[in-house]
Order: sequence, then C-alpha cells, then structure tokens
Amino acid sequence: MLAVADTAQGAVNFYLARGPRYTLNKTVPVAKPGRMCADPAGATLFVASGTSMQAIDIASQTAGATISDAAIKNPFGCLVSRDGQKLYVADRDANAIFVFSTSSHQLVKKIDGCEDARYGIHMPDKKSMVFSCGAGSLIVVDARSDTVTRTVKTMGMDPRAMVVTPDGKYLGVAMVSSDMVNWYRAETLEPIYAFGVTRSPQGFVIAADGERAYVSGAYEGTIGVIDMREKNHEGEGEWRQETTIPVGPSYSLDISADGNYLFATPTDGSIAVVDLRSWKVLRFPLKGAGNLLYLK
Repeated sequence: MLAVADTAQGAVNFYLARGPRYTLNKTVPVAKPGRMCADPAGATLFVASGTSMQAIDIASQTAGATISDAAIKNPFGCLVSRDGQKLYVADRDANAIFVFSTSSHQLVKKIDGCEDARYGIHMPDKKSMVFSCGAGSLIVVDARSDTVTRTVKTMGMDPRAMVVTPDGKYLGVAMVSSDMVNWYRAETLEPIYAFGVTRSPQGFVIAADGERAYVSGAYEGTIGVIDMREKNHEGEGEWRQETTIPVGPSYSLDISADGNYLFATPTDGSIAVVDLRSWKVLRFPLKGAGNLLYLK
C-alpha cells in the first residue's frame, strides 16, 4: 500500500499497489499533510499536519488522535520507536525533537541540541537513533533515556535523509546543499567516504539487497542511482552515482519491499513509478501530490 499526502485536497490517499498499477482505496482528510512515518507493526500512520501530528489507523484507514503540544512550531520528519511506544517528531523551527507516548498521546520529553531538526533513523545496535540537524550535524540519541550522547559534525552542508545499509555496517546521509552523500561507519560514526550526486538530494532510499541506493535530486529533476557493489582491494566500498533517472523535481522517495519499484512525487503533482527492472517510468496524475510512504 502507498500513502500519499495530497496537499491540494488536504488529505492522505491510500493506494493499493499491484506492481506498477494503482487503485485508490480511501481518502482520509488531513489538514496540511506533510511527511509521514509508520510504527513497526504497520498499524498506525503518523502524518505531520500543520503544528501537530495526525494518527491514522492503517487497517481501517480512518483518522485517530491528534497529537500536539504548544511548543511545536514546524514538524518535519518523524520516527516511531522500535517497540512502537514512542513517536519522535523533528521540529526544524523549534530546533528540537519532541517525544510523545503513542498510547497516551502526551509529550514525555523534549530533546534539544539539534538545530534545524530534520529526520531520524534507528541504528543497527538497536540502542540508539541518529537525527539529522540541517545546521550541519548529526546527533546520537539513546533510545532508552532519550538523551543526546554525541554530536557529529557533518562533511558538507545541510544533512537531511539517511539510510543504513542492510548489513548494518554503514550510515549514509544526503547533504542537500552540498550535492553529495556522506558515508559513516554505523558503529563508530567515523566518516569514510563522500561523493557527488544529483543536485539537491532530498529523498534517499536503499534496496533491501543493498546493491543500489537512490537519491532524488530536486534541482535537476532526476533520481540518482548509486552502485553499492563496487569495492576496493581491501573490501571497502568504492561507491558512486552510476546513472540518473529523469522523473522531474521530487522531494519524496520510497522503494517497494521487493526492490522492484521506486515511488516519487514530482512537483508537477503526479506520482512517478520507476520499474527498476526495465528503468521505465510510469506516471499517474494527482493534483497536489506531496510526500509519500510505502507501507510494507
């Protein structure tokens, strides 16, 4: 299933995806829908909605609780804890990550120290999370205490979307204003590699087999294809962008669980579907299409 925020309609649309074909299943009204995240169980979708978060039950596709706090200014990305009990909301204007209980919907903590907070990702150690701070750093947050344990200055400007390789060895960070991707050892956050990609890399995903990663370039209107198979004589990755796929300027990107399809929402309002087996791009018109999330 594919969840797509329709900003013009003020709703989140749920599509049943069968290969490259889509069927609109249901439309759920959501004011000013933004970025989304789902809990690990696939039970609840959380959508940024103005200065709050809207919970949607995925099975019934009906709106649930509105999660908010007076201190929230501009929610950007969100992340649900591994046990599904906490929702982390990165607020770029409040320079903080707000932590809510998913059961009571109450604020349980505010994590400061992340200027221009953007996205969060779980780390392979299952004990920590990393959040990207657009001002030029990553913060490591202890998943149990929700405290910042470390701050890492990034190579380049404006860290944004992140991926962890399926083998758990590396963390990749898209650097929007530097037009490149940084790679770190996931265990130590030691920087090991950086290379240029399509300009203004916004969305960032990696295939389940780890052979390719993809970044959506909002400036050039292409998806950069990163070959993750190349290694040097020491067995370390020598990765690079090998080609690009023209889809139009896109800020949101996701990939199907089987790795066969990429989903993007170009700014022309359509949904672009890339069949990664043939590199064919299919388009579906949708007025006001914004962020999307593939629900595995």
